[in-house]
Amino acid sequence: MCIRCNEVFDYYEEKCTKCFSQHSVINIPDTAIAQGSYIRQFKSAKELLEKTQEYKAMNGFEFLGELPSKFGVLLFGVAGSGKSTFALQFANELSKLSRHDKALFIAAEEGSHSATIQKKLKNKKIDSDNLIIDSAVSKQEICDLVIQSKSKHLFIDSITALNFKSEELSTIAKIVRGVFLMIVHCTKEAIYKGDSSFGHMVDIILRVDGGKVVSTKNRFAPINKEYKLFDVGQ
Repeated sequence: MCIRCNEVFDYYEEKCTKCFSQHSVINIPDTAIAQGSYIRQFKSAKELLEKTQEYKAMNGFEFLGELPSKFGVLLFGVAGSGKSTFALQFANELSKLSRHDKALFIAAEEGSHSATIQKKLKNKKIDSDNLIIDSAVSKQEICDLVIQSKSKHLFIDSITALNFKSEELSTIAKIVRGVFLMIVHCTKEAIYKGDSSFGHMVDIILRVDGGKVVSTKNRFAPINKEYKLFDVGQ
């Protein structure tokens, strides 16, 4: 646990990935954390109000509403529907908001150097210097990549391919400082595969179908808003 900001980690970190304090992470028994027998920094309602997040609409993705700096997204659809394409476009624009806002895209299904990834980058003009595309096969490897690359945003394509459970995703989410987007496969009946709790972990759920991205859950805007990805048959 970090003794400066009280962030709890599942594994040892030399530097806190939340407040970035050096050598502030110490080992505390799980029983002590559960019982609350460690120094905790309490915040009053007034202090929380003074630190209210700023919400902004994102250029080109206004259908998502006015967004905070940190939120979670679950993106689902059948094979070939355009999930990866939309995620790459979104990651590309996020990474351009600031030179400090790197986005890490984990291409677990296609591989970071595959011909299909390169084709999507070329066709959609995805060219941000701040967008990092890599591959990983485990929770630990992804966490290491986020920290080493100093990425603010994380996109995983897909949690279905990596067979991640909600507990593993919760651990990863703790080190993400910005947007955490997870891609998951779905059935022909448009029901996403995997743990039913995935949907409770995120702020936004998006379904890709018929060349469109549609919001089915959104804490920041009305649902059923659409984003045109491509023309059907294109």
